[in-house]
Amino acid sequence: MKMKELRDRLTQSGYDISERMIKYYIELGILPQPEYTFSNQANYDRIHLLRLKRIGYMKQNGKSFPEIKRLLLNEQKDKKKIAERKGISFEEFSYSFMAYAMEELDYLTTELKIQHHPSQYTKDELLEESECNKLVFELALDTGVLKDKEYYNTNELLILICVRNLIECKIGTNESGGLVEKISDISKINSISSQFASFFARDKDMRWIYSQLSNWLIEDKLQKMDESLPGEI
Repeated sequence: MKMKELRDRLTQSGYDISERMIKYYIELGILPQPEYTFSNQANYDRIHLLRLKRIGYMKQNGKSFPEIKRLLLNEQKDKKKIAERKGISFEEFSYSFMAYAMEELDYLTTELKIQHHPSQYTKDELLEESECNKLVFELALDTGVLKDKEYYNTNELLILICVRNLIECKIGTNESGGLVEKISDISKINSISSQFASFFARDKDMRWIYSQLSNWLIEDKLQKMDESLPGEI
């Protein structure tokens, strides 16, 4: 997308970030370099949109710019280590699906839970909001991560997004074997520490996505327990 579309989409999400600031973030290294089709014309990717929404959200919620800069530069260090292990450049990794998924989860973990988002979604709304196709949704149902019902809450939306990212990251790295079994195991969690320790040991680069999925599954279960308790008299 061009700069105008990028800024329009940011404005629609409630973030007013000027062209000058976007270019400044690129110079600082907290925003990836865009693809330049001509010397004065750049194409921006969804990774730029998500990163800028994260920056906008953090600023709106009281974080100072030095804090934001420090946080994002520390994240870059971790991502550079992943790129080294995969034998690719940091620039290549920055545009990979894994990098996008990490950015999306970091943003949605907090942003989706603020008040202006609906707390209930129909199945069609769930698929649209998560950008998932029916195959991903059916896999989530088959493995027991989600249940087939009329309405879904925000945690269930996050769980489905996490399953989608887990599948696409695995496909992107040609490591999709055993994926259904892993999701199925996750859906049967009783003791997080022992089961996830084994996942982390086998798949170091994917620990962030297993952690997110486990957190959201636990949070969703706790929320349902709270809803099932009798109200105070």
